[in-house]
Amino acid sequence: SSEDQGFYCLAFHPEFGQAGSPNRDYVYITYKWKPAGGNGAEAYWRISRFTVVQQAGKPVASPASEQILIQQYDRQQWHDSGCMMFGPDGRLYAGATRTRQIVAYDPAGGAPQVVAEDLPSNDLAVSVKGDIYVTDTASKKVWLIPKGGKRRTVDEGIESPKGVLFS
Repeated sequence: SSEDQGFYCLAFHPEFGQAGSPNRDYVYITYKWKPAGGNGAEAYWRISRFTVVQQAGKPVASPASEQILIQQYDRQQWHDSGCMMFGPDGRLYAGATRTRQIVAYDPAGGAPQVVAEDLPSNDLAVSVKGDIYVTDTASKKVWLIPKGGKRRTVDEGIESPKGVLFS
């Protein structure tokens, strides 16, 4: 990969490592992908699910197990959102910067659901209540999307806000 390319974020399924769970070996990765034989400028933002296997006694996300969940063409190839996090409803939330959307993906299947539009994101966090906090570096804001409510600014004027985390 080059410039702002490659691996962005990793999230473990909430049931990762739980004996008996069909999701016990799943890890989700968001990254930039360039097709082989392309023109060199083509790039896609992906969220994929991988199965973790033991290889030489160490856990490894098996490339052969990749299931692409979301793939979006990226015109600019820079500053994509790498943010994703599981919410209390079991869905995987992610910010798709190029389409300016926050999406939720149900690991059981189906198409991603758009949760918010016209919102570029750098990072996000989902609270135990299902509220979503999003950093937006372009507007220097932190947004709150309350569960079932209208989004609002919770802070602004932060130079290049990146990262949001609950402790």
